[in-house]
Amino acid sequence: MSHNNIKVAVMFPGQGSQYVGMGKKLYDSSDFAKRTFKEANEILGFDLASICFDGKSEDLTQTIHAQPALFVVSFIMYQLYIKSQNISPSFFLGHSLGEISALSCAAIISFSDTINLIKARSSYMQKCCEKGFGSMIAVIGQDLGIIKKCCQEVSDVYPSVEISNYNSPKQVVVSGKLEPLEILKDKLKKKGFLVLPLHVSAPFHSQFMKKAAQKFKVELNKYKYNDINTPIISNVTAVPYLNKNSIVNNLAEQITSPVIWTSSVEYVIKNGANLLVEVGPKNVLKNLAKDICPLITAISLDYEDDLNEWLQYSSAAISNK
Repeated sequence: MSHNNIKVAVMFPGQGSQYVGMGKKLYDSSDFAKRTFKEANEILGFDLASICFDGKSEDLTQTIHAQPALFVVSFIMYQLYIKSQNISPSFFLGHSLGEISALSCAAIISFSDTINLIKARSSYMQKCCEKGFGSMIAVIGQDLGIIKKCCQEVSDVYPSVEISNYNSPKQVVVSGKLEPLEILKDKLKKKGFLVLPLHVSAPFHSQFMKKAAQKFKVELNKYKYNDINTPIISNVTAVPYLNKNSIVNNLAEQITSPVIWTSSVEYVIKNGANLLVEVGPKNVLKNLAKDICPLITAISLDYEDDLNEWLQYSSAAISNK
């Protein structure tokens, strides 16, 4: 990987990327990681590290655990592998919860304030729908028109099912109550789509999250935000935040709006990004980026080969400054 004329876009994952054991190697090898988890534990009031490293998958999947866990692991990765290398990204973007990770790593929101915001956000979102109320499914296939038509047919009879994530030309996510989702799943499978359940505890990015969005907006207004100097892409608009005054409305609206991820990735590529770096657990966003733009170079720092490639690039970039 040549360091010449590289424009880096860093991407932060959202719920669904969590897994038990994530961040353990970072924690074991870094005093900074240990301090970061300790600070998070104190704010959250529970042992996040224990849930991340030794907990049950169903516990980590709970929104109140998954969201802070994803942020903390992503934040540590960013500080250790990007900021410490003196690499200045050209763009920040994050998927759902990852948008808040992006704002924090871009130094728009302090670490402690971010944990407090995520603590509130995850609580509102988890309490918004009782357990077993609804969920989300990923739909793999390239005919968006058919997917929308099937969603409308189900919604005409049952409580609404809604497209909640436009992830790539090959994948969308649908949110809704469990029974209508099952009906939609069968309908889509008969038309040749691959349908996969997601490991989430509620129908996020849908009308069912209205109360959570209202409460979160009140919480967001309690905080101060720093000026935005590097473009940060909004999930709601798929273009950069206008300024720090956009934060409250964007993050509140994001809870009920679909994540326009395909257009977000297309925006940064169109505007010069030629290396997309996923900062956080798994490689979901790396794979989506390759679906959106097969020729783009994308790596995930949670995988050793990709991490080594990144460290070689960043070291070369530093030595040539």
